[in-house]
Amino acid sequence: MNKKSISTAKDEALRGSQAAMERAAAKAREIADSTGTPLVVNRGGKTVLVKPSDLDSESNHNTNDGNQST
Repeated sequence: MNKKSISTAKDEALRGSQAAMERAAAKAREIADSTGTPLVVNRGGKTVLVKPSDLDSESNHNTNDGNQST
């Protein structure tokens, strides 16, 4: 796997993709919260359903270590 930061990519669209994914994840959390829908995330190799409010409280206490995705 390439360990270089995506922010150093030659392709402008690729450089912007991280920010776009973060915006999309934030919007998904917002919509899920407003509709009472759980989010699907990966924890320790397992797919689980999580309330958006639970993710928000976890993100205030933890850094993103790559074990969780939205």
